[in-house]
Formats: sequence, structure tokens, C-alpha cells
Amino acid sequence: MEVLENLGLTTIQAKVYLALINLEKSTAYEVAQLSKVARSDTYRIINQLSEKGLISKIISTPTKFEALPLKEVVSILFEQRKTSYNKLSTKIKEILEKDFTKKKEVKRDTYTFRIVPENSPWFNNDALRFPRYKTYDLLTSTTRFGSRIVFDRETFAKGAKKGVKIRILLDQPKSNSSLSHFIDKLNKKKNIEIRLSKTVSPVILIIMDNKEVALALKPSGRVGPPYLLSNHPSYVHITQQYFEMQWEKTTDLI
Repeated sequence: MEVLENLGLTTIQAKVYLALINLEKSTAYEVAQLSKVARSDTYRIINQLSEKGLISKIISTPTKFEALPLKEVVSILFEQRKTSYNKLSTKIKEILEKDFTKKKEVKRDTYTFRIVPENSPWFNNDALRFPRYKTYDLLTSTTRFGSRIVFDRETFAKGAKKGVKIRILLDQPKSNSSLSHFIDKLNKKKNIEIRLSKTVSPVILIIMDNKEVALALKPSGRVGPPYLLSNHPSYVHITQQYFEMQWEKTTDLI
């Protein structure tokens, strides 16, 4: 039932189809009895399923019906669902493109504060990806950084290769751990500089091009939203000053 409904059938259509599968060749009356669907509704549903190509009519007295095997039906419905999804995706793309062409250019002096929601796929969020920036300062913890490299292991290296200047400040990981080895390897990359603090930072933030800041609203636990994201000059200045102060404290640690 659940699979058939997810593939596009209504609950009553799924009931009629499954009843017919169990009965093999049978009348609408027999299907109605087994599915516990009203007889008048059963005829209507059988016609709907026939139009979808899932049921065939056997000319006899009384008229009987036969359902296609479940494997074939699932395949047919899946293809129909996929085709429908592809058409919808194309329409959405056209709408978005049309929308963006009409959208006025945002003025440089427009400052915003916005929340990146907790359940959003942050690793797909262009606003937080460093290849689009020239400088990228990250103040985080080893716990969050260890979780982050699951998604961004290659992106750090690619960002540095593209000329992005990346600075990372975090607490000391356990010696000889896989994260410790990765940090050592990453620190040797051109344009990447990593420093280690003796304490875990209570503040988790990302500063991009000295123009945008993402502040983690839940600094403990795994990496990810919610973030407070802003390009307000005062907000950026305060956080940049804080980062520089913490950065200078750890000059001789790595």
C-alpha cells in the first residue's frame, strides 16, 4: 500500500489493485467484497486503473478483470513518476530563470541579517562555500571540523588551489588521530594556514572576504546550521576583530 501510494496511486486505487492481484481474474463484485470498497466506487476505480494500463478487461459473462503483475505495475508507475518529476523540474527551472532575469540588482549598501535554518543542507549552500571567495577565516572546534571534512575534505584543497586564502583556528586534536594527520597535511597546502588553540572556542564563525559572517547559533555538537548570516559592516568588523585577537594568541602553537 505504502509503495503504491508513494508511486502515485490513491489509497482506494491501491486497495482495489491489491484485491485484484489476490483474486487473479475476477468480477468487480468480488473485488469490492475483498477490498471493502463500495461496489459503485469499485467500477470507477477499475476504469481509472485500466486507463493507467494496470488492469485489463476480460470479455466474458459476467465481465472479469485481471491486474498486471506487481513487478510490472511498480515499474510503470515509477517511470510515470519520473517523467512527471522531470517535467516539473524543467518548469521550475524555467520559472526561476525568468524570475532572476527580472530581478533588480541588489545594491551594495543593502545590509541584511538572515538565518540559515537548522535542517537546511548547508554543504550545498553557495553562501558558505569558499571557492567563491578570496579570503575565508574559520574559527571552529575539532569536533565540528572533524564532522565538516566529511563533506569538504577535497574542497579545502581546491579552494587553496584557486587562490582562496584560508585561515583555520581550532583546538588541539588528539595526537596521532586521523584528524590530526589531516590537519598537518592540510596545513602544508599553499594558501592554507592552520593554528591550534589550547582551549575549545565557545564561538564558531566563518568570515568571508571580510564582508560576510556566518555565526553558528548552536556552537556545540556537529557542524551545520542554524547560522546567523550577515553582511552588515559593524557585525563583520566586530567578528573580524575577535577572530584576529584569537588568531594572534596562538601564533607559536603550530
